[in-house]
Amino acid sequence: MDWLGTSDDVLETVELAVIKVEATVPVTDPTYGGAVILDPRHYGGPGGSGIGQVIRGGYHVRTILSAGPEEENSIPKHFDIFGFDPRGVNNSRPILTCFRNRLDAAAWSIAEDAHGMIDTSDNSCDNLWASKRALAEGCSKKAAEEGIAKYMATASVARDIVEIFERHGEWREAEARRLLSDPSSLTVPSKTPR
Repeated sequence: MDWLGTSDDVLETVELAVIKVEATVPVTDPTYGGAVILDPRHYGGPGGSGIGQVIRGGYHVRTILSAGPEEENSIPKHFDIFGFDPRGVNNSRPILTCFRNRLDAAAWSIAEDAHGMIDTSDNSCDNLWASKRALAEGCSKKAAEEGIAKYMATASVARDIVEIFERHGEWREAEARRLLSDPSSLTVPSKTPR
């Protein structure tokens, strides 16, 4: 949990939810390009799900990347596309929660809906702003005291991404050994354009 090793939580772990769309060629193919990890924080903001991102668009991203550069005589590469839910988000564990239970979350949601949408009244914007600010401050305080939030900063998530790449590298090496030990599984090398 604590990659920096500066707390008592250094031996605690997190469970990251990871998903992969496999390349269309095996790892032993010369056009295999490795792994690409999509970072949901750049698309959905904090709390975005990389699992959902890859489910919705991972095959499209793989197709686009595999099209290769537009230069003449270039050989396209084929990539594994990964997505993950960052620490504390959606399918990863432990999850950051701002409410003690679902009933509290539902009550807050109902109260927020009662304010109306922005600009539906003279004070709806002020009420929504105050409500969101109170939630953020209360959640931040609770999370800082007892939750995963203190380990959800960019540095920790970046180190998680490095770990995903390292684990993929271990898998890729084992997969290449497996494929090379079975000659019938090898593919014909891609032809170089002339």
